[in-house]
Amino acid sequence: MKQLKKHLILNLLITLILSSAIFYALFHYYKGQDLIKIDRNIAMHQQHIETFINDAYATVANLATVVSLSRDEDEINSAIDSIKRQEPRYKTVYVLNKESKVVNSSSSQMIGKTLKSYAFFNSNMNLNNVAVSGREQDRNGIDVIYISKFIPNESSKVLVVIEVDINGLISVIDAIQSKSTITITDFHNKVIFESKNPVKSGISRTVSFQNMQWKLTITSNENIYWTTLKRIVPIAFIISLVTAMLQLFMHHREIQKERLRLIEEINVQKKELIGMLAANTAHEIKNPLTAVKGFVELLELSYDKERSNPHFSIVKSELDRINEIVSQFLLLGRPTSIIGEPVEITTVVKDILIFLKYELEHYNIRLISSYPEQPLYTTISSDQLKQILINLIQNAREAIPPDRQGIIEVKVSQQEHIFLSVRDNGEGMTKQTINQLFDTFFTTKANGTGLGLPVTKNIIETNGGTISVESEVHIGTTFIIQLPNKKD
Repeated sequence: MKQLKKHLILNLLITLILSSAIFYALFHYYKGQDLIKIDRNIAMHQQHIETFINDAYATVANLATVVSLSRDEDEINSAIDSIKRQEPRYKTVYVLNKESKVVNSSSSQMIGKTLKSYAFFNSNMNLNNVAVSGREQDRNGIDVIYISKFIPNESSKVLVVIEVDINGLISVIDAIQSKSTITITDFHNKVIFESKNPVKSGISRTVSFQNMQWKLTITSNENIYWTTLKRIVPIAFIISLVTAMLQLFMHHREIQKERLRLIEEINVQKKELIGMLAANTAHEIKNPLTAVKGFVELLELSYDKERSNPHFSIVKSELDRINEIVSQFLLLGRPTSIIGEPVEITTVVKDILIFLKYELEHYNIRLISSYPEQPLYTTISSDQLKQILINLIQNAREAIPPDRQGIIEVKVSQQEHIFLSVRDNGEGMTKQTINQLFDTFFTTKANGTGLGLPVTKNIIETNGGTISVESEVHIGTTFIIQLPNKKD
């Protein structure tokens, strides 16, 4: 239960950390995309409105020129009607006198009526003598703005005014920007136009118009936090799922490692137990075995002084074989301790090869050897080294079929460590056999004990070395021993 809780907490932490990092990256990505769209749209709409206002400036300036130069009312009214037809967004066009009463107009109903005070238009005047008012309401309560210009050198008709319906001007932009809020403010920071159901908390950009003191603001209606959150939920689920799968895999791997460790520990304990049992058994057998051999020799002296009865020789030979097996049991249980005095390995190997050479020639096996020029010293004892080498060469001899020209190569070399290799061209071994080769009592021979290689490995590892095997079926086998290099 504690393990499950631990894994759940770890899963949650990993999911939260990764999801937060991805959320942060996605949020800034979506924010950047929104800002790009807003910047593009605000530049386009700013240009649209400024173009309209500049055209209106030019229109009132042209009309003011016509009024100042013409005394023909029909010509002035014709010019007003032409302006109204060409630009439907102009609600009404006026010409006012000093009392701000309408003298000429595109709406006949407004003739003689007062539009706004003279002071009103004068207060909105800019440096070019063209004025743009803030948001006002006409007689019908419609939101409008007034674009006006004074007529120079004119006493009776002093002002040209264009009345613009704000909604008509901005509604097209508002329709296009359905996913954004459009806000236009005047020079008094009063709202001239604002979209329906405006959003105040989104990402926004504000720009000022060049020819008038207005500001255009576009605010994104999209909630980036919510958009990012919707994207991150499935990602967080996938992260959690992948993390859980990785945790399951790692947990399974840990269980497997623990299982292998326990098996290895059990095998080590089994080997120790087998070694102790073998040593104790060998100790108990060795004493009566010595007595039996002694009595056999006494019987031979008493009943076969001429040494003509072969049975005594057979019994003594078998007793020697039993004694050899028992000695190997003792080595398995109590490996020889390390002798501190360095041993020159090349000399020992040469002595053993001279000793075994004639036996190998008897089996039609050619012995090849190679050594380095300089002497090599190691901590393994001379007796141990002889036992190891005899065991490996005997195994190599037995692995070579009788009908084959046998070759056994013994090579001593030096790198950082001393390497002793024994190679044969025998039958070789399968991978399964190699994996079991150093297991106690494992043997492929009919009369084998399964103790030689385990004892060999035990001696080598006790002296700080290693032994490895390379083998191919029908090609041969190589045993490679690595021993510590101890200079004299």
